[in-house]
Order: sequence, then C-alpha cells, then structure tokens
Amino acid sequence: MMNFQGMTKAPIAFDVTLKPVGMSRKVKRICGELIYSLTASDRDAAAQQAKSIASSEGFNNYAVTNVREVKQ
Repeated sequence: MMNFQGMTKAPIAFDVTLKPVGMSRKVKRICGELIYSLTASDRDAAAQQAKSIASSEGFNNYAVTNVREVKQ
C-alpha cells in the first residue's frame, strides 16, 4: 500500500467572474464585470483569491458569480 500523505494537488487554472452588487443600474453599466484568470488548488480557493485581488484593487462591492475551470 502506498503512502500519499505528503502529496499535494497540482494547481488548476480558473477563470473567476465577479459582478458589482448593491449599486445603481447606471453604476453597473459603467463598472462592468471583472474576470480574473488565476491558478488555485480548488474552486473555493480560486474564488477567495479573486475576491482578495479585487478588494486590493478597489473593487469592494463585487460578488463572485462564476468560477470556471480552464482546460489546458
């Protein structure tokens, strides 16, 4: 029997889409959706990473609407 305790998953490429929430329709037209292409260990990690990147860039009122795995 093999021991796989030390193994980690290879990073997976994801496209994460974020859209503005809690804003007027006019602001939503001006501030469109954001799409980040990044690598992470799973979908949840990709969503969290995208939220933190968006927040650091000043996009605070954005919600993750789609996390899509990119086939390579």
